[in-house]
Amino acid sequence: MRSVARDRSGADALDRPSDAAPAGSRKGRPPAANGVDTRRRIVFAARGCFGRSGYDKTINKDIAAAAGITQAAIYHYFPSKQDVFVAAYREMQETTFARFEAAVDSETSLPARVKAVLDLAADMHAADPTLAPFTSIAPIEIQRHPDLRRALGDDAAAVYGFFRRLVEDSATDLLPDVDPVSVVNLLVAVSTGFSQFGATARTDRSHRRAIESFERLVDGTLFAPGPAVVKPASKRRRLVGRPPAVDPADTRARILSAARARFGGYGYDITTNKDIGAAAGFTAGAIYRYFPSKADLFVEVARQVQETVLSQFDAALEGRIGMAEKIKAILDLSVDMHAADRTLATFTAVAPIEIRRHPELRAALGPDTRAVYRFFQQVVSDAAGDLAAGVDPDSVVDLLVAVATGFAQFGAVTRAAGPHREAIESFQRLIDGTLFTPSVRIAAGVPARVRRRSGTVTA
Repeated sequence: MRSVARDRSGADALDRPSDAAPAGSRKGRPPAANGVDTRRRIVFAARGCFGRSGYDKTINKDIAAAAGITQAAIYHYFPSKQDVFVAAYREMQETTFARFEAAVDSETSLPARVKAVLDLAADMHAADPTLAPFTSIAPIEIQRHPDLRRALGDDAAAVYGFFRRLVEDSATDLLPDVDPVSVVNLLVAVSTGFSQFGATARTDRSHRRAIESFERLVDGTLFAPGPAVVKPASKRRRLVGRPPAVDPADTRARILSAARARFGGYGYDITTNKDIGAAAGFTAGAIYRYFPSKADLFVEVARQVQETVLSQFDAALEGRIGMAEKIKAILDLSVDMHAADRTLATFTAVAPIEIRRHPELRAALGPDTRAVYRFFQQVVSDAAGDLAAGVDPDSVVDLLVAVATGFAQFGAVTRAAGPHREAIESFQRLIDGTLFTPSVRIAAGVPARVRRRSGTVTA
């Protein structure tokens, strides 16, 4: 029987093994009596390694060292690294969704169930620092590696199955013209965003308060009260077209375009300048005339993407009044940008992960790593009066960063543009108050629940 570690909130760490090896020790093949515990220790160590370094860079030697066993001992349980990843992914999903199911069992409405899941996710991520990094990179790794998709089969889409059941069981809580599938896509995208935000946020508190602001949005208590009129969903406006083609004569632009696609599609570690040169139609040597190293190339791509995206976001805000309308305009634009250039979504989704993993990228980018935060800080600051009394503006900034990250990753791993657009349109309806039926919103719109503190839970 496994033991669990508990953080100060009283939440269980996810499957933390009870026989973690002392630092510097290494066990060989274990006796049969503790084989189950050793397997669990390998899976737990693997989750940390994959989340920290990614699938391609992680080797069984790293996992063995983290588990406190010899590399050869791993093969007693798993024939290959692929099998270790698959086991780590399945164990994470099985444990997580079992706890989610228990959390929603006593709730009677869709808003309450969504909040129960997010509350528990915040506690689990705080209790187990390996959970958020692994959860955030797993969909990207599965998308990149067909062998993982084949091995996992339907398990790769288990998160959809969980949220589909959640929505179907409470479908009457949605307004009649709301497509339940779009709400499933919304919940997958948002939960993905919170996972990645939990992996990259500077503090656990930032992760928790982003979730708390989303819960207030679900309750209808994030924005200051306005006229009691339910507005129809606003008609979308197409804000941007397909970007102009890269000039074949512009060598530097061609290199950057190819690099963005390669870094987004394959990751920083496995991508080489030779790969980028081949995609751009040059030799690897030609790249060094423009960029001294792969790191310099990644940094320039990151800066170019940020400048392009944020400048277009700024333009989309012109003439928009109120925080809600500004947020919806940004999301409208992001749909169009991702549909017009798929490499934008894939790079935007993986860049925070790569920057977290590589100190040299963080150092080179410097303050640019916070550009998205600064943008949303300005959006929130310019319309802070739209927030309900007691709402911390910084928590709304955290929410917007997490949601934007989630939608970018959702756009990157979803092959069709339709689900991405539907997820964002459902979020816009959540902002407008036109997602849930009025009776559900009235029941949900009570003061935000007091969060768990120091091992106590109050209602």
